[in-house]
Amino acid sequence: MQYAPTLQYVRNNIRAVQNSASDAKSEPCRGVLHTPVQPHDPPCHQRTTREMHLRLPTMPATLLLTAWDDLDAAIADVSPADMVQQIDGGSCFAWTIGHVTFQIDSWINRRFQHLELDPLLSSPRFGIGGDGAVDDWPTVRMAVAGVRDRLRPFLLGLSEADLKLTLPYDGSYAPFHAGGINLGVAIVQCAIHHVFHLGEIVAKRELMGYEAGSYSGAFGAALVGAPYQR
Repeated sequence: MQYAPTLQYVRNNIRAVQNSASDAKSEPCRGVLHTPVQPHDPPCHQRTTREMHLRLPTMPATLLLTAWDDLDAAIADVSPADMVQQIDGGSCFAWTIGHVTFQIDSWINRRFQHLELDPLLSSPRFGIGGDGAVDDWPTVRMAVAGVRDRLRPFLLGLSEADLKLTLPYDGSYAPFHAGGINLGVAIVQCAIHHVFHLGEIVAKRELMGYEAGSYSGAFGAALVGAPYQR
C-alpha cells in the first residue's frame, strides 16, 4: 500500500534527508516523493539518492514518522524541569521518550541496519521495568535525535518489497520468537508503541497543569490518508 504524503511533517522529513545528501551517487536509501515502487527495483541498500528521491513513503514508515510528530507536539510546551518530574512514582516524560526510542534503535537500527545501539538509551533503565527516572533531559533529547537521524533515511528509502524482510529474533518480545522479526510489522509496532505512550503523556499533562491538547492528529490522519496541518 502506498500513501500520498500530504502531511507537512512527512514532507519535512523528506526534505531534511535530501538536504543532507552530499553525493547523489553514493548516499543510500534517501528520501522519497512521487513515483511508485517498481517490481524490478533493487534492494534498499543498493539504491542511490537519485533513484530514491522520487518515491513515496510506505504506510508503516509514514505511521512512525507521524507518531514522532504527535509525541513531539505533546511535549513541545513542557518545561525541562517538568520533563523529568515523576508523578506518584510513575515515569517522567523524558524517560518515556527514551523508552520508545530505544525500541526503534534495538528493533530496526541494530537488527536491520546493523548499527550500534545508542549507549545511553540501551541502558536497562530505559527498558521494560525501568525506574522511569531521568536526571538530564537535554542529554536524552540529543540521544533520541541521533537515533531518529540514523533511522529516517532508512525509513524513507523502504519499498513494499523491503517490508517483507524477516530476520531471526533473539530478544525479549515473545511474539517474534517463533517466526522472527518482520520489518514492516516491527515499524508498525514501534509506531503503535509511540501512540500508546502518547496517551500516557496527554493524561499526565493535565495532572501537571498543562492543557491536554488534541492528539493523535498526524498519526490519525495518516491512517486514513487525510491532509493534516498542525
